[in-house]
Amino acid sequence: MTPQGGNPTPRGQAVALEDVHVELGATQILRGASLRVPPESTTAVLGASGAGKTTMLRAIAGLVAVSAGRVRIGGDDVTAWPPERRGVGLVFQDHLLFPHRSVAGNVGLAPRLAGAPGHEVARIVDEWLERVGLAGFGTRDVATLSGGQRQRVALARALAGRPRVVLLDEPLGALDVALREEVASQLRDLLASAAATSLLVTHDPIEATSLADRIAILDGGRIVQDGPARDVWARPVNATAAHLLGHVNVVPASELPGWGQLGQVVVPEDAITLHASAGSGQAPHSGATTASALPAHVVQVTQRGPVQRVVVTLDGHGLRLSAVADRHRVVLPGDPVEVVIAREPCVPVA
Repeated sequence: MTPQGGNPTPRGQAVALEDVHVELGATQILRGASLRVPPESTTAVLGASGAGKTTMLRAIAGLVAVSAGRVRIGGDDVTAWPPERRGVGLVFQDHLLFPHRSVAGNVGLAPRLAGAPGHEVARIVDEWLERVGLAGFGTRDVATLSGGQRQRVALARALAGRPRVVLLDEPLGALDVALREEVASQLRDLLASAAATSLLVTHDPIEATSLADRIAILDGGRIVQDGPARDVWARPVNATAAHLLGHVNVVPASELPGWGQLGQVVVPEDAITLHASAGSGQAPHSGATTASALPAHVVQVTQRGPVQRVVVTLDGHGLRLSAVADRHRVVLPGDPVEVVIAREPCVPVA
């Protein structure tokens, strides 16, 4: 693709939304969304289903009209530009590969439309198929590919056009759970090696944290928080952000003895330590019986590989908390335990 002015499309440029409003019919989807994606970084926009995540991508790509505000790519105000002039590569959740074209036909589409000669198109196709681990697949029918292979072809097709920004709509959503971790690692490495500026949208916090350097929270048509992924996860701005980020324990402070009137508190699972209760028949931890130890009972245990996730109910409160149990000790439903909560990782939220 070639931006306005006719020069070769630069890569890895910043993207900015400035007070963007989008209306679909009588429904207002985006209500003043503002976000800056730094060049050569990957930002994940995390939001609930129906929050307007895909609409945001489509507004950046020029596929839906912006009723107010500005979209900038690399400093250019592209709000009024048609999609083909923006230098944007799109990767959809369901891939949207052209079934009548071979793998090479799909990957080579953008350079071909840009007017590259045949030998150059072939070189670009070979380069990107090798980079996504599909060397030799050029003549294959896309219908014969696995879900993970289709996803990689879609990404190669997007990157082969040398876009200024790559937009990904729930890129792991169509994959089997077993494939997601493998593909996520490959995808993150590939985007980094291509020096691409990438913006992905998802409702899955695991997908967001495994792929992105930065996370933005979309709620109510606005970006309510954004920053480095680690910082956003550790300090969500409100209860909605905490839930979207995958925090299970968002509890009233009044339910936690000694915590005062702080409103709600995010208690990360790894802030909770479970100790054997003095009445359990097991030897209690040497530091368990303290003023901060809360008596509780196990109500649910879920084993996922080596990880044992435990739900407990605090005695006398009825408050449920989710924690990760010590892998060296078996915990069963009904067991009495003592709960110790480390205060430092916990965050008060509105």
